[in-house]
Amino acid sequence: MSKPMRSLVSARVPGQGSIKECISSDYIDQIVNYMNNFAMDVSEIFAETALADTYPDTLPDMISKRDCVQILSNIKRKNHQSPLMIGLIIGVSMRPTGFGQLGYVGMCSSTLDEALIHSGRYLSLVTPLMAFKYFHEGDRMCLELIEVEPLEEPIYVFLIGLLLGSIHAMSLFLLGDTLFKMIDDSKVTLTLSAETYPELEIFQHGPIEWHFSADKNCISFSKEKAFYPLANGNKNSLKLAVVSCDRLLEEQEAKQLQQADRLVRRVEKVLESYDASVPDLDAVAQNLCLSPRTLSRRLNAADTSFSKVVMDVRMLKAQQLIQDGLLTIKEIAYRLGYTEVSNFSAAFKKYYDKSPGEARRKLLNQQVSIADVSKMWSREKHS
Repeated sequence: MSKPMRSLVSARVPGQGSIKECISSDYIDQIVNYMNNFAMDVSEIFAETALADTYPDTLPDMISKRDCVQILSNIKRKNHQSPLMIGLIIGVSMRPTGFGQLGYVGMCSSTLDEALIHSGRYLSLVTPLMAFKYFHEGDRMCLELIEVEPLEEPIYVFLIGLLLGSIHAMSLFLLGDTLFKMIDDSKVTLTLSAETYPELEIFQHGPIEWHFSADKNCISFSKEKAFYPLANGNKNSLKLAVVSCDRLLEEQEAKQLQQADRLVRRVEKVLESYDASVPDLDAVAQNLCLSPRTLSRRLNAADTSFSKVVMDVRMLKAQQLIQDGLLTIKEIAYRLGYTEVSNFSAAFKKYYDKSPGEARRKLLNQQVSIADVSKMWSREKHS
C-alpha cells in the first residue's frame, strides 16, 4: 500500500533508534478487557509473545514492537478488525488513570493548552515511537502526530488510532459535555486513505471536519478554546505529577543509554577478537545475530557508526602497541590490518592529532623524565 510522505522528527535520545519498544504496558489490561467481549482468552491474545508466560504476574514497562505486531495479528484473526480500529477502540475506552503519570498530569492541568504542552513532553512514556508537535497557526492551535522513526504497518496505523482515541478519551474527561460544544470548528487531517481504511468514513458524519490522504496527521482547533479553564486544575498536584514524569523520563533515557552502551561494547569485543584483520559489517552483524541493516541503525541511534567503532578499536590498540614499544611503526600498521604504513600514519594523526612517531617520541621523553626523577630521588635517599 502506498502512503503519502510522512513528516519525520529527529526526537531520538541516544540508544533509542531502531526502537524496540512500542507502547506502555498500561494498555495491556484494556486490550484484554476488550477482547474478552469476543470470548478471546489471554493465551490466544498473547500467543507467540513474551507476555504469554508472564501475564498478569510480571509485565515489562513497554511492549516490544515485535510483540505488538503479534498481538494485533492474533486479535485480527479473531474479530477481523484493522489495526486502526483496534487502536481507536482501545484508546477511547481508556480512563485517565490508565495513562499512568501522563494521565495524572492531564487531570491536574488548568487548561487544555497546559495539558497538551505536558503531553508533548511526556508522550514517550506512552510510546517512544511517536511525538506530539504542539503549535499555533494564526488563530488556531495545532497538535501534529509525528513519527520518531519511520514506521511500517500495522504499528503505524495502530498508533494513529490509539492516540486519536486516547486524545478523545482524555478530552472528554477534562471537558465533559463542553467537549461537544467545542469541537464544532475542529479539523483533523490523516495520512491514511479512506479507500484502504473504509471505516474512516464513519467520522465524516460528525461535527468535526476530516481530511484523509493528507501529508500529515494533525488536529486543529480554535486558539480561544485551548485556554478554556478546566474544572480539575490543581497547580500543586500538577507540580508533583510533573516531577514524577520527569523522574520516569530520566529512568527511561538512562535505560536507553545503557542499552546503547552495551551494543557498542559488544561490537568492540567482536572487533578486538580479530588480529591483523578487520571484519566487515556483515561479519560482525552475523556474530551478534543481527542483520547488517539493523546493526547500522542501532549504532546510528547510539550516536556512532560501524566505521567509527572500528576506528576507535584500531586506534586504542595502536596506542597500546606504541606504549609497549615492542613493534616498529610499520609492524604496528600491518598488525592492525593496514596494507600501507602511510594510511595508518594518516589515520593515527587525524585521530590523535599527532603522528605515530611523534606519539612514540613523546612517550619515550616522558619515560626518560620519570627515570631521571627516580635516579635523583634514589641519590637523595642515600646521601
